[in-house]
Amino acid sequence: MALPIFFRTTQISLVSHFWLTFIFGCLAISNVQAATLQLDQADFVMSSSDTPPNNLTTWAPQKLPDLWSISRPGVGGNGWYRLRFSLRDIPSETQAVYLPRLCMNAAVYLNDVLLGDGGQFSEPVARNWNRPLLFLIPPKLLLLGENNLLIRVYSPAYSLGSLSTIYVGSERDLRPEYEDKFFWRITLNQASTLIIAAMGLFMLALWHRRRQDTMYGYFGLSAFVWAFNSSNLFIQSSPISARLWETLISASFQMFISLLMISLLRILGLRQIRLEQTLWLILIGSPLTLLLIPDNWLIAVSMMWHLATLFSSLAVVGYLLRAVRQNPQPDALLLIGALCVSIVFGIHDWLKQASIMQSGDTHWVHFAAPIFFLVVGGIMTNRFVLALNQVEQLNTDLEQRVQAKHAELETQFSNMQIIEKERATLAERNRIYRDLHDDVGAKLLGLAISAQRANLPKEADLARSALQDLRDVVSRSAHDITPLDDLLADLRAETEQRVQGAGLALDWQFPKHETALIVSPEAALNVSRILREAVSNALRHAQARRIKIIIRVDLENFYLIIEDDGIGLATESLKPHRGMSSMQARASALKATIDWRPVPPHGCQVKLCAPLTVLTP
Repeated sequence: MALPIFFRTTQISLVSHFWLTFIFGCLAISNVQAATLQLDQADFVMSSSDTPPNNLTTWAPQKLPDLWSISRPGVGGNGWYRLRFSLRDIPSETQAVYLPRLCMNAAVYLNDVLLGDGGQFSEPVARNWNRPLLFLIPPKLLLLGENNLLIRVYSPAYSLGSLSTIYVGSERDLRPEYEDKFFWRITLNQASTLIIAAMGLFMLALWHRRRQDTMYGYFGLSAFVWAFNSSNLFIQSSPISARLWETLISASFQMFISLLMISLLRILGLRQIRLEQTLWLILIGSPLTLLLIPDNWLIAVSMMWHLATLFSSLAVVGYLLRAVRQNPQPDALLLIGALCVSIVFGIHDWLKQASIMQSGDTHWVHFAAPIFFLVVGGIMTNRFVLALNQVEQLNTDLEQRVQAKHAELETQFSNMQIIEKERATLAERNRIYRDLHDDVGAKLLGLAISAQRANLPKEADLARSALQDLRDVVSRSAHDITPLDDLLADLRAETEQRVQGAGLALDWQFPKHETALIVSPEAALNVSRILREAVSNALRHAQARRIKIIIRVDLENFYLIIEDDGIGLATESLKPHRGMSSMQARASALKATIDWRPVPPHGCQVKLCAPLTVLTP
């Protein structure tokens, strides 16, 4: 989380710095002192000579500032300005000549002595179109009375030649104004160009690692194209000819806007085929046409491409606004705001370049671009950081899931070992049960038959009961669940055989409706043992003639009621004996209640009440 917070803090600081600088620069009043001479009336002449014109040259009056696109459109070459000023006394402080703005290069002469120039006048011509110039005046050159100031301005025909108002005064008064302009136009642009180039390098590195995210690639290219375009603000000596340099600088603006608009659409996940095709047309068509046209068409065609770029930017804004209305996104609103500011600044510079707006000498779009890059770069970096955070969170979740699955597998493996042990135990138990059934069971069956033939009903019933117990143990050892209706049917068949064999009548009352209940093996064994013990007690001790068994099932409980019409419960029978203790233990295992009560006029009732939640598995 530290990276996004740091980036946002840095972004806000840089944006605030650019905006405050821009606002103060726009509101700044010239610091030139009242004692400084402001020269705005000059004489002008075009000359192919590199040396100052002689006195026989025909001069024409010219008011400053002078924009060649208005006063002499399509003209290029050397232009000479002659300005005169008078001094009543020689100043004691060092004096200077201050040129706030000119295009393209200038040399200054005072009283026929060269004070200095902005660089070479041959190809490639020194580029001082955005750079203020300050020339110091040696004290001996100033004359009492009239002084002649000659300024040579060289501008190619394909450039916008110009010269602003000239200031002559003390260096102490003029240098702060010069340094302020220099910071605004040169130093600040150098810093912003370096930042934008670094941002472009970072975005291209991201795109190199994630080729599918083309928005990073387009944004990184647009940043490098803008860094190249912005270098035109402070580079004095170009490595190539001035004509080729002007062409590339002019075309790079269209290329930058096109790449940036495409990256914006990709950032917001919006695809507009026709709009992107238009942007690609501008990106490719602008440099090709500017390279092929004649020199005197360069400015006009460049202005047309600038205008087309502004219209395409407005189209992107309109498309973004429509998308935001359908699906509001904070990033899109922030981009629209920054883009609108940049477009307003671009319109200002276009009007200024077209000489429609002549006030001021500062180009605005280069102050809007760093702000826009910081906004877009901040959004893209924030998204990238969020994506990294999501990946890290996914990795953490995956690790936790792997650990959970590992623990689950260990548990399952442990359970499988327990199951295998239980299977081995069960197999051994089943072997023992089979041996008991084949050996002991056969003997019990023979004993029951012998007792029946010998007319010994109690012994026969005891043998059959023992045989049934053995069968229960064997048959229910496999842990099979039993439907309640099937269990009751088996118990009735067994009970009928026992009761009828003893010469008693049996009244068995089933539930009125069939049930879909499933009984666990343990519950089935306990219920059958309780029923068998109760019936055995009635057969052996009650001297009854009839036994009634009632089965009831409601929404919560299972009821088993055994009644007989025998002699009833004796006082000593109320004390738990072995059979009753066994029945109570089995009832406790079922979390059930069991009680014995007399039945008027005589007899006994055993009632078992077991919750259904315990009977079912």
